[in-house]
Amino acid sequence: YKIRIEVNHHRIKCYLDGKLREDYLVPPEASRSLFVSVNRDTPRGELILKVVNASENVQPTAIHLQGVQHVADTGKAIVLTSASRSDENSFNDPHKVVPVTRDLTGLERDFTYDFLPHSITLIRVKAH
Repeated sequence: YKIRIEVNHHRIKCYLDGKLREDYLVPPEASRSLFVSVNRDTPRGELILKVVNASENVQPTAIHLQGVQHVADTGKAIVLTSASRSDENSFNDPHKVVPVTRDLTGLERDFTYDFLPHSITLIRVKAH
């Protein structure tokens, strides 16, 4: 996939393979640094939490999964981040910014997660 994210003042546009998928307008008075979207992958029986941490700090966050009876105790986090907001891939360094997948354990309906600075995180967890 080719992912492009444009941030221009209070507008965030997310592209996948050149096609605009999400277009967010954040009110100027909003002082949030975490932006969240949740989807269900029904065929796989998973919830997908998509979180953007726009701040320069780790954001420890309490997550409460409502509307589900059971949550698997393991899951996956796929994180795209870099040391600098200006980092980008190039022909000379095509792997400077790449997603990293890590296993999560100890998940429940209520758990905490530390979102890295300047990151996009997808958390996949089986839930029903």
